[in-house]
Amino acid sequence: MPRTYKDQNSPSGTRTLTDQAYLQLRSDIIHGELQPEEKLRIEHLREEYGVGASPLREALSRLTADGFVTAEGQRGFRVAPMSEADLADITRMRILLEKQALSQSIEHGDDAWESQIVATFYQLEKVEQSEERDKAEWEIRNHDFHEALIAACTSKWLRRFYGILYDQHKRYRNIALS
Repeated sequence: MPRTYKDQNSPSGTRTLTDQAYLQLRSDIIHGELQPEEKLRIEHLREEYGVGASPLREALSRLTADGFVTAEGQRGFRVAPMSEADLADITRMRILLEKQALSQSIEHGDDAWESQIVATFYQLEKVEQSEERDKAEWEIRNHDFHEALIAACTSKWLRRFYGILYDQHKRYRNIALS
């Protein structure tokens, strides 16, 4: 059965078909629903996501630009492979970008920014000290904390590339823990 999508930020509450496919495919890759090097067949994806071939190809091209998918010329697409060397590179680059974004945030942040960091750290710490250790809740709180750290960064490009690396790192974490 095709999946349905809502966008709370859009006045009509819907996204384009390409956006829907992009976001769901990205989520499925990050969460390990689609495995590294898995062949992404358009016909199967059409059935799974309930969108046509053109929006799927466009979404897959966007995912290629983000490093989640590899294009194989006329042979289609695959989920990007994973390796220890790639994880080490992603980690180094993520640290480098996060440090730069944090530096800008410190320079431009105000009391509200600082308060948000304290609040999100408190929420993260609460989850980490819980006996239940809910993985999904930890992911949300960890993301919120790291977003709060760089929230006052003025470079949209720095934040964009940091976000891609954060999600790449999350992909490795999810697959390693599954």
